[in-house]
This record gives sequence, C-alpha cells and structure tokens, in this order.
Amino acid sequence: MQALRATFLVLTLALSACTPSRSAIPDPNAPLPPATSSDDLLPVTLHIHPLTRFGSSNGQPVIIAHLELRDRFNQNSRALGRVRLQVRGNNSAPSGFDAETDSPSDSTWHIDLSTPGRNAEFFDDLITRTYVLTIGDLPAWLVERFNPTTASVSAPTLSADFLFSDSAGQMRTISDSAHLSR
Repeated sequence: MQALRATFLVLTLALSACTPSRSAIPDPNAPLPPATSSDDLLPVTLHIHPLTRFGSSNGQPVIIAHLELRDRFNQNSRALGRVRLQVRGNNSAPSGFDAETDSPSDSTWHIDLSTPGRNAEFFDDLITRTYVLTIGDLPAWLVERFNPTTASVSAPTLSADFLFSDSAGQMRTISDSAHLSR
C-alpha cells in the first residue's frame, strides 16, 4: 500500500509540473510580433532526402527529388523561393556529355516555388514533409545511367540549391548534394 501511495504522489507531482500555472498563461490580448520580424523559422539547411531516386512516369525516365528544408531548431520548414537542381557525372563535367549535342542546361532545372499556391502544390505534408519534384526530359547521357543494363556505371550526383529571401530582403542559398540511384 505504501508503494502505491508513493507512486500516486510521484505521478501527481509529475503531472502538476507539466501543467502550466495560471501565471504562466500569456495574456491573450498581448500584441504578437509581426510575421516578418523574425527569421527563426526560415530554413537553414537543405537535405536531399533518401527517397530521391530515378523513377519513371508514363514509361519515361524521371528523377524524383525529395527536398527537405529544416529550420534552426532542426524542424521541417517551408519557405517561398526557387530550386535549382543539377546532375553531374562523377567528374566535374557530366560523363557522356557531348558538347555538340548537349548543352550545360540539359542537366540543370529551375523550379519556381515562390508563390504560396505553387509552393503548396509540391509539398508533401501528409507523409514525407518534403518538396517532391519530378524532373523529366532527361538528357541522353543521364537516361543511359537510368538504364538497368548499365548498372556498373557509377551513380551521378544530384546537387540542389534553394534560394529564398529573409525578412531583411537578403537573398540566401542553402545547398546539398547526393548520389542518385534507382
């Protein structure tokens, strides 16, 4: 019985410590800071999520890029901005890159996420909490990497940059890179 009383006392004290006191509840009429006054919730890191891969859409090879933004508290974040994705082979220039038929822009894509509607369209808030970008019209050298018969070829590298502005209007860029796989 003594142990039961002690357990009850400990649980009561623990619950009271988790419950805010009346004096800790903020004044509901106190003014709130303006939304643009703090950059605390803006992203500070970009991660190419492990779900990023080669895939197919309507029988055509695509890159399915999952980009995760995190704030200074290491929590998932969202922001209005632009994404630049670039794919390179394992050298500084893409492997199989032919200067006469391919242009450098063939392996670079720009996605505008600067309007709230478009931003929300690409954000998967239900499962992955990432921006999901499906990139098609891949250059020939990259499609060759997608082909399962050339699996011995090393995986290309995907680089992602997220460009956005802070509350002072200063442009910021956060970046990450990862190897692409099937």
